[in-house]
Amino acid sequence: MLDDLKTLFARSWASFLEEASRREPEDEVAGLLASMRREMVQARADLPLYEKNVQAVTAELERERRALDDAVRRGGMASRIGDAETVRVAEEFAGRHRMRVAVLEEKVRAAGAELELRRAEAAEMMKRYKEADANRFILVSELRRRGVQPRLDPAPPPPDVEDRLAELKRRMGQG
Repeated sequence: MLDDLKTLFARSWASFLEEASRREPEDEVAGLLASMRREMVQARADLPLYEKNVQAVTAELERERRALDDAVRRGGMASRIGDAETVRVAEEFAGRHRMRVAVLEEKVRAAGAELELRRAEAAEMMKRYKEADANRFILVSELRRRGVQPRLDPAPPPPDVEDRLAELKRRMGQG
């Protein structure tokens, strides 16, 4: 008997928790819209960080190009005066700067592409948020309809349950 009471209490508690966690459709839609808005605001707030990244990489690329120009100029000056060692060192430095310039050019392209992607994502989020907010009452009514549907159209019991019930009735002499 105590086990029966425990089972009954556990079921009642589970039902209570399920009912307590159930939210009204208006609350669900409001929560969804608030979540969408937070994500949109965060995406828009992050855009200046991506813009700063593009500016920083572009500035680094410009410094590296100036360093390349300096190395090439120094190598040319050393060549004119016949200083072979300085020419060799200048060419070595110029080669390193060329490689850095190539990498930084790719980095600038990638940072710019990421910035444009993030801008497009933020714009898409804003568009979807505005659409959802404008259709708030349609969403509420759809949630209400879905919440009522299972109660109106209960699923029929599976055939094997009906067969077992008929078999039990037949054994008991009721069928």
